[in-house]
Amino acid sequence: MANDIKNINGDLDFSGGDVSWGESTRALTQKIISVRKGSLKHAPGLGVGIEDYLNDDDSAKILNSINQELTSDGMTVKSLSIENSKISIDADY
Repeated sequence: MANDIKNINGDLDFSGGDVSWGESTRALTQKIISVRKGSLKHAPGLGVGIEDYLNDDDSAKILNSINQELTSDGMTVKSLSIENSKISIDADY
């Protein structure tokens, strides 16, 4: 999915003299995983709220929540795993 690109600070990237456009699937995936439900005005039912799972040992519950939210946003999730406290996601629109 193409969208405007933000820099590391979350601001629009104007490095080329205009708003940069490019692949945004990774940025959108990160946003969906990080925000809690109710945080996005345009999609109040969307969000995993990964911080809520920090002390949770049930990786299946975390993966299910991530899969459910990405799928509800229109993504096709090809693979999803947690290894050594890192989440690996292969998903695309």
